[in-house]
Amino acid sequence: MMLFNFDSSRCIYLFDNVYKWTSQSVIADLIYFNKQSEEEEITIFINSNGGVVTDALAIIDVMNVIKAPINTVVLGMAASAASLITACGDKRYIAANSEMMIHEAAMQGFTYLDTRDDNLNKSLERLEKINKKLNTIYAEKTGKSFEEIDKLMSSKDDIYMTANESLGFGLVDNILTKEELKKIKLSEKIKLSEEFSIEDTETDLKKIHLLKTCSLKDRDIEITESMLEAVKSNFDNNVRGQDISIDYTHENDDGEKPAGAWLKSLTIEDNNLFALAEFTPNAKKMIKDKEYKYLSVEIDPLYQNGEGQLYPNVLLGGTFTNRPAVKGLQAIKLSENTNLNNEKEMKLTNEEIASLEAIKSEVAIKDIATSFTSLKEANAKLEEVNKTIQAEKEKFEANAKEAQDALAKIEKEAIEAEKLGAVEALIEKGIIANAQKEKVLSKFETKSEVEDFYKDVPAIVNVKAKGSDMVDGDIADEARLKELAKQSGMSVDDFKKYGPKNNN
Repeated sequence: MMLFNFDSSRCIYLFDNVYKWTSQSVIADLIYFNKQSEEEEITIFINSNGGVVTDALAIIDVMNVIKAPINTVVLGMAASAASLITACGDKRYIAANSEMMIHEAAMQGFTYLDTRDDNLNKSLERLEKINKKLNTIYAEKTGKSFEEIDKLMSSKDDIYMTANESLGFGLVDNILTKEELKKIKLSEKIKLSEEFSIEDTETDLKKIHLLKTCSLKDRDIEITESMLEAVKSNFDNNVRGQDISIDYTHENDDGEKPAGAWLKSLTIEDNNLFALAEFTPNAKKMIKDKEYKYLSVEIDPLYQNGEGQLYPNVLLGGTFTNRPAVKGLQAIKLSENTNLNNEKEMKLTNEEIASLEAIKSEVAIKDIATSFTSLKEANAKLEEVNKTIQAEKEKFEANAKEAQDALAKIEKEAIEAEKLGAVEALIEKGIIANAQKEKVLSKFETKSEVEDFYKDVPAIVNVKAKGSDMVDGDIADEARLKELAKQSGMSVDDFKKYGPKNNN
C-alpha cells in the first residue's frame, strides 16, 4: 500500500535548478491545486541540484501558507536549496537510490557579490542571516538542535547523504519501495513534431491538436497536466470574455488582423489538449496549399482581466507558423514543431513578481488570489462604513453639544436660583427693601457676591408680615438712613437702591 495518496493530477515536478522561473512554476501549481481543493494532497517530485536560496524560500513560504497537505518525493537528487524544500513537506519520501546534500548558503546562491568594502560587509552580514534562517529550518524539520545543525554546516563541506542517511538525519520520513515506485507514472516526455492537417469532414468544425504534457529543451518550459486542466477550465469559463482565435501571426494583440480559425471547445485526452475549431475558407486553402504547416499556442501563466482578477494559465489564442518560437514575457508561445525533452521554463510577469513579493512578506495565499475587483468592493464597503462612522460621530457631537448646552442652562438657572435665594433672605432680614430686589439681582453674579457684600450690614428696614411687599415708606428712621449712607460713602438715593457699600 502506498504511504501517500498519489494522484497524478495533483503532481508538481521540480526537475531543474531552483531559480525564479522554476519557483514561479511550482508556486503557480501550488496555488492552482490549493484553489481546486484544500483537502486533497499535492505531491512535489524533486530531482534538483539546488539553486537560489531566496527562490527556494519563496516556494517554502507558499507551502507553509496553503492548506492542502504537501508530499515531497526525492527521485535522484535533492541538493542544497532542493533539500530544504524536501524537508518542508508535510510527508517526505525518498527513492532508495536517491541522495540528498546540505551545505551552507554561498554568496552567489542569493546575491551578486560586490567587492566594495561597505557592500561586501553588508553582503556577508546578509549571508550570515540567511544561514541562520536555513539552520533554523533544518533544525525544526529534522528535530535536531540549532547548535547541532550550525556546527555541522560551519564545516563548509558539502554533506551528501544516501536515502538511509537522509532518513536517519530527519530530512525525510520514509523510503519508497520498488512496488510503490511502480505506481508512480511520471509525465511522458514526448516530441511534438506532428504537422496538423485540415481534412474535409461532415462538419465545419475540425479537431486540432494544441498541446501535450512535456518539457521544452533549452527554454525551461514545462507543460503539466494541471496546466492543461487550468487552460481548459479557464476556456470553459470564458475568463477572457471573448472568442479565442487562431491567427496568421502572433503580432495580433489588438485583434485587428484577420483570424484563420475560431476555437469552439477544448478537450483533454491522455495528457493531450485538443480543440474543435472553425476554420475560415482562406485558412483552409492556405493549409491545404502547405503555406502553413504548424500551430503555436499562446498561454499567459498569470492572466489579469479587465477587472484586475488573476487567473493562472489562460489560453490567449494561437497562430499558424512555419518558424515556431517562444517569445515574450507576458505569454508563453508553444509549438507542436518543437523538440520537447526533459526541461522546463517559466518567466515572471510583473503581476507574478508582485505576488511572490507578497508571499515573501508572509501575506496569506488567499490574499494573493483576491482580485482587484474584490479589493475595490472591500474598499467601497470600507468607505460606506467610514461614512456611517462619520455620520454617527456628527450625531454624537450634536447630542453632546445639546447636552452641554442643557447642562450650562441648568447650572445657570441654579446659580440664579441661589442668588435669588440670597437676595430674598436679605429682604426677609430687613437689610434691603423689596423695591431694591431687581437692582441687587442685576448688580451681582452669584450668591457668594451678594452674601459677601451684605455680610456686615444690619437690618435697616421694617419688614411686613411674611409674604407682603416692602415699600420705601417702611424705612423707620430717616435720620438713621442718612447716617448709614454717609458712613457707607453713598448718597441716600444709592443707599436706598443698593444698601451699604462693602468696604472689602
